[in-house]
Amino acid sequence: MIALLGSAAPGSRVQVIGDVRASVVPAAPDSAQVNMVTYLHPGGVGPKLNALRAAYEGSGVRRWAVWVPDTDKETARMLTSSDYLRTATLPAMMLRLASLGRRPPRALDVDDRGHVETIGWINEAALGHEPGTIAGAFRDEPDARTGRRTYYRAWHDGSAAGALCTIRHRWSNNGDDCGLSWLGVAPVARRKGVATALLTTALHDARERGCITATLQASEQGEPLYRALGFTTVGEFGVYETTA
Repeated sequence: MIALLGSAAPGSRVQVIGDVRASVVPAAPDSAQVNMVTYLHPGGVGPKLNALRAAYEGSGVRRWAVWVPDTDKETARMLTSSDYLRTATLPAMMLRLASLGRRPPRALDVDDRGHVETIGWINEAALGHEPGTIAGAFRDEPDARTGRRTYYRAWHDGSAAGALCTIRHRWSNNGDDCGLSWLGVAPVARRKGVATALLTTALHDARERGCITATLQASEQGEPLYRALGFTTVGEFGVYETTA
């Protein structure tokens, strides 16, 4: 996810400081959804917080967020005491793809020939943001597939109405994982099976391409759908956002 966000718009980059990785996206300076920080080792963010702040502020980014695993209480306390606000709690979920049944007939037209721009504008509309809030962060990949990424589109009444990004992760010699992100459905197409159609297509494609698991971080709205598809919670992330 960091790699995608750090490369999908002019001026974007991935800032690496030790085991800390941050997407710096000047095209969306007020979006903590695309300006995000992740890290590997508990307590690893604290000593690098000033350098992260300098990287964001030097690029004109005003809001960013640190994703903290639920097991890292030290970093959660440190960020809270540093005036970061916990704005979301996101379950980390996983599905073993061997548990999928047979591929069902498609109820909607879904394809994997989308573009990163589709991800941006559909999610902007789905989240109810003002035009240009995050769409500008998704516009700089020329091909429908870039390396391990695939962009799915679902169609409704002749227009693209839903989008989903998948990223193939190589975890070990035992098999790959399909990471799911940026699932969005345009408001005019809600409750018409668009999200289910996108996910079902992507999951079956991933299994056929050799992935053994699928993983995601669920929003409150999306969690019931993921559970209905067989995903289970394996952890949790707290999202800590800058307050000024």
